[in-house]
Amino acid sequence: MKPDTTGSVCAIVVTYNRMELLRTCLAAIYHQQQRPDHVYVVDNHSTDGTAEMLAELAGFSLGSEEVGRALEREGVYGEAGTAGLPLSYIRLLENSGGAGGFSAGIRKGFAEGHEWLWLMDDDGVPEAECLAQLLSVGSEHIPYVAPDLIDSNGQSHFPWWGRSAGDLVANRGGPFNGVLLNRRVVKAVGYPMANFFIWGDENEYLDRIENAGIVVTTYRKARHGHKRTSIDFRRNRRAFYLVRNTVFRARLYDGMAGSRKLFILWCLYMIVRNMMLFFLHANVRQGCSCIRGLWRGAREDLNRQKRVSCWGGIPSAPADSIVVQGCQTRCR
Repeated sequence: MKPDTTGSVCAIVVTYNRMELLRTCLAAIYHQQQRPDHVYVVDNHSTDGTAEMLAELAGFSLGSEEVGRALEREGVYGEAGTAGLPLSYIRLLENSGGAGGFSAGIRKGFAEGHEWLWLMDDDGVPEAECLAQLLSVGSEHIPYVAPDLIDSNGQSHFPWWGRSAGDLVANRGGPFNGVLLNRRVVKAVGYPMANFFIWGDENEYLDRIENAGIVVTTYRKARHGHKRTSIDFRRNRRAFYLVRNTVFRARLYDGMAGSRKLFILWCLYMIVRNMMLFFLHANVRQGCSCIRGLWRGAREDLNRQKRVSCWGGIPSAPADSIVVQGCQTRCR
């Protein structure tokens, strides 16, 4: 019999070949002032010993022959003499990127009946009061709360807000970086689209959330450590996903007519800008990948992925099946 999870909070952490960063992230979750009720670690088939490290931390059994397969294990992560924290390890059959990882994790947390889902990458380090602060704001009327993102120098990623903005800001903050989601958000918009693989998947998910009229906020008293990210046009090797997924977002955006036109124009501007910068930085291979991403983004059929992700919402919850290997969930 499934335990009662009414009002419960689960943390969902997606990881891939960053064992030591994951260890630090889990320690930060464990030492929260108000800890989650359960932690789900979604592993994109790491090869650096992540599975063995988690087996040691959480005390579940793991045979050497299982490391190459998809699996799910449960254990208790804790320290000697203190209360443990239930942890589920979900190992995917292959690397599905951040998009596939969060899709699988959100499906699992939602299907298990948790009221709140706390999402982060393995390099996130929430401060001790982060979850308690997020929960102090989260409610029926505020079902999406993002923390302020803090870089390695202790500075906010969003300095332009200024003190005058107050602590509660009507802004999407850092998607998937410590954001707290109520399950009714998932029911309303479905799951992230796993076919994005990496780059832009979190923003597409937020496009849907905002289009559904759901209140999106950032609470600046909740602080989540995360390094700043920027595109190195000389060395970057992900131009294909950068462009293809921007085209996907333009095709999927479902706002009002005026805002849709402006959004598509912005997407086109970003595609042309990024493509030119790759070529200007003599990264010809990736500049050509931009062209390939533009072609694939315009041509690829998104209808199946929309169905798989329950893009228009989940009519009956939880979904009737979950298959870890393929990250597939059937939607009635």
